[in-house]
Amino acid sequence: MKTPGLQYWNNKFVAYMHDPVDKVFHIPGHEKRAGDIISQFGLNMPNDRFWKLADSMASGFERGQVPSYSKNENENGAVNFLENPIITHPTASDAQLQLELPDELKNLDSGSAAGIINKEVI
Repeated sequence: MKTPGLQYWNNKFVAYMHDPVDKVFHIPGHEKRAGDIISQFGLNMPNDRFWKLADSMASGFERGQVPSYSKNENENGAVNFLENPIITHPTASDAQLQLELPDELKNLDSGSAAGIINKEVI
């Protein structure tokens, strides 16, 4: 059995980083922020085809378990993580973990919070 080479692992890492940890605070610009993190590991952003494939895989893992977007906040499944920082299990009704965010994030808009977290990561 042949062992995967370095490019294989680099591709896996880049695909995994498609959705950076700060995306929960601010979706717009998450791919740029992911690129900033990827570059800190000495890697380059992949070509558009690869990036779209990574996006499809990431969204496929998530979207099958949660409702689609709706303007009605009671139906869309979206969470304002700054207002209500809770991590839940997608299939359990009572499994949740309430988080306490640092004071510096509590009064920020989502874009500013994502920027601070991104800087901490890189």
